[in-house]
Amino acid sequence: MARNIGLTRREEELMDFLWEYEQPITSNNILESYDTSYWSESYLYVMLRSLEKKGLLKQVEPLKYGAQYSRQFACAMTKEEYYVTLAAGKSHLDKNTFAELAVAMALRENKAHAPELIEKLERLLADAAQGKKPGPKKQK
Repeated sequence: MARNIGLTRREEELMDFLWEYEQPITSNNILESYDTSYWSESYLYVMLRSLEKKGLLKQVEPLKYGAQYSRQFACAMTKEEYYVTLAAGKSHLDKNTFAELAVAMALRENKAHAPELIEKLERLLADAAQGKKPGPKKQK
């Protein structure tokens, strides 16, 4: 990807919130739902524009409040897609090398969980073969 999609610390904090929120949200809802005590409303708008320009956010159907409309934003890519795009863009890894590195990194954390990791990878590959996007699964 040619454009720089690297995030600032504050942008990453906001994106983490939005990835967990998992649905379209207005800037007013962000201000109400997220601890924004250390930045202003105008700074939020600057970050939203920056994230949209980087391709991480997209505008979706506006939400009507009385006689006015408020823009809603939704994540344009999952957290996993962001990190893969960021890593691949910086290192120009091919698909095979990237997959091998991902497995090596996961196994480095705890080899005792290798069977669980293999099962999860098989599930992700099966989902990908069916056209399903990878992403966090909600705990029940």
